[in-house]
Formats: sequence, structure tokens, C-alpha cells
Amino acid sequence: MSKIIILTIISAFLSFKNVMAETSLNVPNQIFIQLSDEDRDFQAKAQTKKYQFLNAKVKVNNSEWIKATEVATRGQNCLKAYRKCLSIELENEVSFNGQVSKGYTGKKFNLASLWQDQGYISSHLGYYLAKDVGIFPLQHQYVSVFINNELYGLYLLIEKPQSYIKSNFNSPYVAKLWYLSMVKDEKYHEEYSTIPMKTFRKEFKKLTRLEINKGVHKELKGEKLYNYLKSKMSFDKYLTMLAFQTLVQNGDYSDESIYYANKTSNPDEIYFDFMAWDFDDLFKKPHFGIHNTFFFRGILKKSLLYSLENPIDFTIARDDYLYAKFKTKLYELLTNTITDDKIVNYVDVVAKEIAPYLAEETILDASTFDKLPKSFGLKKYTAKYIEDLLQQRKSDLILRRAALLQEVTPTL
Repeated sequence: MSKIIILTIISAFLSFKNVMAETSLNVPNQIFIQLSDEDRDFQAKAQTKKYQFLNAKVKVNNSEWIKATEVATRGQNCLKAYRKCLSIELENEVSFNGQVSKGYTGKKFNLASLWQDQGYISSHLGYYLAKDVGIFPLQHQYVSVFINNELYGLYLLIEKPQSYIKSNFNSPYVAKLWYLSMVKDEKYHEEYSTIPMKTFRKEFKKLTRLEINKGVHKELKGEKLYNYLKSKMSFDKYLTMLAFQTLVQNGDYSDESIYYANKTSNPDEIYFDFMAWDFDDLFKKPHFGIHNTFFFRGILKKSLLYSLENPIDFTIARDDYLYAKFKTKLYELLTNTITDDKIVNYVDVVAKEIAPYLAEETILDASTFDKLPKSFGLKKYTAKYIEDLLQQRKSDLILRRAALLQEVTPTL
């Protein structure tokens, strides 16, 4: 009998511990991930390659447990982090609470651990601004994450771009442009097109490598080149994205844009659109690549372009007509889209949405595992540090906008 009593007490204690783990934070959104016994040592298994968890369950706030069809690590750089970035797909939809913005409802989303995002604010702020610019349509919001009842800290939930593109555009081909026009992460949906995947890939490479300089296209320059690019992709939108990168000083973007084949009135025509993606490198120096530091160093010093990442950028920088179009888009962005009032508003939105999470000391404790700025000697983030950083970003953006306006206006 005594054994039964002891076991009952232990069982009750463990149940209480689990309940406390699930309800201990006073935050708008919590997501609980329960892994199988086989995956409890996942930290050792997921250091060098992406890892798929089997038989995982997920619970959002006070929902019932839902079977996950996918829980997997994602992001090459995030593999080495203790707080892994995750890809989540569920059998049923879940709903997250809204804050200033509407809460996400769906069953396919990513969880970014923000371990390299200084103060956990660059991505969230960048996405809000990018939405107004028209280059980012996805939902995003803060959540706290528990894995097997261990708090893993603050994450940013982001709607899956591939799922969004597939459901909203019925796109047959999706790909990311990597460093110097290399292609990665291709997806092909044959149900949306009779054009084979290899044709999409060929046309995408031809466009992004600008092989128009070969054969009959070798004379394309200026307005003719501009019209050619507009016929193949959302080129004006691309120029707007470059202008946005200049304003927010995005040091990493070539592989952070997702391209997709968009339908036209001609089913045999291939036309590419894109969306921006992954803004954790805002307010940083450009990639330390040979194209930025050697080949185009002189051009960049004189240019309003912030970074040159691929042959399309190289061509814009060297073609006077295309560069003039870029400057026009930059001026329009600074005068019509991203105003000082917009900057103040979105910084305030991020401040309000992150505040409940910063009030939880255990969330800040989890930042000891993150890449913290060395210059401040931090061992973990503090609420004051993040609040001050947000105000600094607001000031930085307003000052940079004013400086760019002064520089671009006389040249138009």
C-alpha cells in the first residue's frame, strides 16, 4: 500500500510539474512541443545536419495536443545553436492570440529562435516595414517555446513561405537564389503547369545570371535591358527591394529572397516574382565577399546600393539607366512609403508585442545560449537593453532616411 501511495505522490508531482511548465508564463502565446523518447537527446543529433523528429506532438496555449506531421530543425547556421530553429507542420490548424497585429491561424509555420538577431527585434521590425513596401506578405509573431517541458525562450513564428506561395499563387516552381546566383531549395508542383521543372530551372538561371549578354541579347543596355527584365520578372519590385535594403542596411539578402513562377495570360510564358525573407542581419555591414570588398568596391563607395550580391545587382550598378530607376524607387520609398511616422509606429508595435515576454525573467535567461553583442559585455539580454536598442533603431532609421533623402533628391 505504501508503494502505491508513494507512486501516486510522485505521479501527482510530475503532473503538477508539467502543468506548471505549460502555464507558468504570463505571455500572449506559448507553444509546447513533446518529443518521443527516441529524440530526447536531439541536441547531440542535430549539430551538423538537419534532423527530423518522429512522433512529436504540439500544443498551442490551452489547445489539445495535436499530432505533428513534421517537426524538424531548419537553417544551416541555426544547427549549431542550442535554441534550434524549427519547421512545424500539423494535422490540424491552430490559432495563436493576436497582439497589436492579428494572430496567425494555420498548420504550417517556422519557428525562428532569433539566436543571432540582436535583441530579438530586427526580423520582426524588418518584416513589418517590408509589408508596407510590398515585398513581404507573411504573418509573423512572437511566441515562447517549450520542448519536453523545458523553456527554450523567445521565438518568432513565421508563416511558411512555400505554403503561402502554393496556396495563393498555385506556383509550379519555387527556388531561392543563393550566393552569386547559385540556386537552392527548389520545389516543383507539376499539377500547376505542363512546363517541366528543368525548363523553369533553365529560365531562372538564365535570368539571375543575366546570360542576356550572350548571342542575340548581347547589345541589350539601358531602356531595352530594363524592358527585357520587366518582361521576365517583377523588376520594379526588385528595385524597390534593393532600395529597402539600403534603408535598413541589410547585410545579407541574396539568399534571403524566395522566387516563384507566377502565372501570366500565356500558359507557356515563364515569369518570376519573389518575396523577401529572413531579416536578422539588418543594421549590419554587407557580406564580406570578394564582389563587395574587391571587384565592386569602387562602385559601392559611389553608389546608393548597399550591397551587390548577384549578377542582376552588378548590372544595375553598372548600367546608368537601371541605376537611375533604382534611385527613383529609393526616393519613392523614402517619401511615400517609409516615413518617419511609419518608423515610429512600427518600433512602438514591436515594443508592445515583445514587452510581455521581456517581463518573464526565464525567457531572458534563455538568451545565455545566444550570440550576444560582445561590446556590451552581456551574459544575457535584459529588458532595458532590448528596450533601449529599439529606441536606438528608431533613431538610426530616422537619421538614415533623412541622410538618404538628402543624397538622392538632388540627383533625380
